[in-house]
Amino acid sequence: MFAASTQPVLIIDSADESVVEANPAAARLLGVERTVLVGMPFMTAFGGPSLPVLQHSLHLARTPSGVADSVRVRARRSGMPLQIKLSSFLANRRTYILAHLSSSARDADPGCGETASSEVLRAIDAAPVGFLVTDSGFFVEYANRAFGEMVGYESLAEFRGRSVIRWLKFSAADLERLREQTSQRQAATQFCVSLRPGAQPLRRVEVCAVAVPDGLDTCWGFTIRELVRVN
Repeated sequence: MFAASTQPVLIIDSADESVVEANPAAARLLGVERTVLVGMPFMTAFGGPSLPVLQHSLHLARTPSGVADSVRVRARRSGMPLQIKLSSFLANRRTYILAHLSSSARDADPGCGETASSEVLRAIDAAPVGFLVTDSGFFVEYANRAFGEMVGYESLAEFRGRSVIRWLKFSAADLERLREQTSQRQAATQFCVSLRPGAQPLRRVEVCAVAVPDGLDTCWGFTIRELVRVN
């Protein structure tokens, strides 16, 4: 899904500022082959007088807030004017910077993006594991077909606006872990909880929670996989 996303994204090592991952959308926007982009110093992908502003944005992303305001730069190779917003996250005890890129040219041509976005959504909806997106209060904004089958619901309308805690029995310790995950900007937390599928007996599931603590647009992504019972 990272590769198929129409949102151009780079992942940068906070320690040495090298690009550790880039999706094809970011490579196209920067005019650099992805195989070349991965491993190169992040700052060398950009040029112009705004480089000091971008360097300051990197500094802000490393502060406790973990988020920097969007800044305007120019791609060195393609010459395209871009907006970049940086935020930090933790994974495997290392700090990384997530760079969201956008351009006015890209926004002006929604057709291709809408097609690719539809393909991503179809892939998520057809995934064999449950997938949920919630707001910061754990109220559902999206649920895929697999999760619907787990709890006996047939449409997104039946989920939207309801608390995920209606089905996933988070303990006080689970909720505390999720709060810590957000405050420490950890990429993901994995744990096991009970799933309540309507009137059926409780089942144990494995949950992977991904926090996106990005200013006022904080949200959560959850994957839910039913654990195999051992007789």
